[in-house]
Amino acid sequence: ANKIPKLTSKVLPSDIKKYETACLISGVTDDVYKSICEAKKVNSSMKFCVSLSGRKSVEETVPYIKYIDLLFCNKKEAVALMQAVNHNSTDCTLKDCLHGLYESGIKSIVITDGGNGIYFKDNTTESKVKAEKVSKVVSTLGAGDSVVSAVVYNHYVLGNSLEDSCKIASLISARIVGQKSSLILKSKKN
Repeated sequence: ANKIPKLTSKVLPSDIKKYETACLISGVTDDVYKSICEAKKVNSSMKFCVSLSGRKSVEETVPYIKYIDLLFCNKKEAVALMQAVNHNSTDCTLKDCLHGLYESGIKSIVITDGGNGIYFKDNTTESKVKAEKVSKVVSTLGAGDSVVSAVVYNHYVLGNSLEDSCKIASLISARIVGQKSSLILKSKKN
């Protein structure tokens, strides 16, 4: 991922202000964040989702915290973001991260913790969804992205609660890690 050039705002649609949801999955330049935040100022109903991907994306995200409607990260990224936001070098628990990031202005937070499950918080709920049992982890490639896509689709498009969306994401992620390919293809049998 470090060898792939970062996407610039040139790739954004010119009519981005009309979009209902914008979801960044790391690897973007600062002008992309700025363009989406400007669009969100014009279209206040736009949902801005960010999926962190490593330490560098944590640093890139800090200035735009107050614009984020839904943040996705793993446990390490959550702790790093909390430390960056609070200028604090001590470790914190996942519960500390959920509360601290919510208090920093992020409206909903989803933190993945591998086999320990998915932690989440929004204005109505704070809880954890247990990880689905997997007989054998074959590859974790695509597991995080499957959580992002499942939650965004189920929460914003279908209108499910954040909790129900995380439950569906857990099921899909378990299927992803138990197979070679990160794609789930429909079979004629299922």
